[in-house]
Formats: sequence, structure tokens, C-alpha cells
Amino acid sequence: MTQLKCCYFDCKEQLPQSAYMHQLLGLNLLFLLSQKRVAEFHMELEWLPAKDIQTSVYTKNPVSLEQYLMEGSYNKVFLAKGNIPAKSYTFFIDILLDTIRDEITGCIEKAYEKIPFTEHFGRPRWVDHEVRSLRPAWPTW
Repeated sequence: MTQLKCCYFDCKEQLPQSAYMHQLLGLNLLFLLSQKRVAEFHMELEWLPAKDIQTSVYTKNPVSLEQYLMEGSYNKVFLAKGNIPAKSYTFFIDILLDTIRDEITGCIEKAYEKIPFTEHFGRPRWVDHEVRSLRPAWPTW
């Protein structure tokens, strides 16, 4: 991305604008979110003109996702998977959702000594062997 940003921003007077510029910049923003690199996400946003952030669907999507994360509206992040601007975003959305799941399970693990699935989550969404593969140290119920 560093090399592309050189072409996109420093040489924009000499080179024509790339058709993939906004898509790649949006993918980079989504990548940073999926890696929990929020400070770098905001630094990258500073490179973009405000007009581009508000009008380009490729950059609006990661900005909305970051807002949902800051609000704690994880269900909106999950629902946003069905409203992505390009198929290439699916890969990083999946990583972002896995990151969110890991954060939630880590918080639950620290907050509760014991938590019955059926009482707090209704019907379990994960099969027992899936839970065991993620958290092998958890005791058997």
C-alpha cells in the first residue's frame, strides 16, 4: 500500500486516477480494522479527502464498521457482511468477525468462572467440539 499511496497521492497530478484506488484504500482500512490496528486506521483516514470518505462506498464501509465497533454494536458488523461493496471485502470481513468473536470469548472467559450456555445464550450456536477446538482448556460440563 505504501507504494500505491505514492502514486495515488504524491503523483496524482502526473498520473491518471486508478479505477481501483478507492477499492484498495478501503480494503486497506478494513485490513487494519481486522488486525485491531485502530490508530493506524485513523492515520490512513487522514490521507483521504473528506469528500471521498463520504461518497465512496469502498471507504464508507470500513468507516461504518469502525463506528459499529466503537459503539459495541457487533450485531451491525455481522449484518454488514451482507452489504459489502465488493467481493474482495469478504476475506477481511470474515477475519474481522473472527477477531470480534475472540475478543468476546476472551472477555467472557475473564468475567465468568462458570457460565451455562443454555441459560445465557439460549440454544448453543456452536457444537461442543467446535468450542473445544477453540478453548481446549475449558472444563467439561
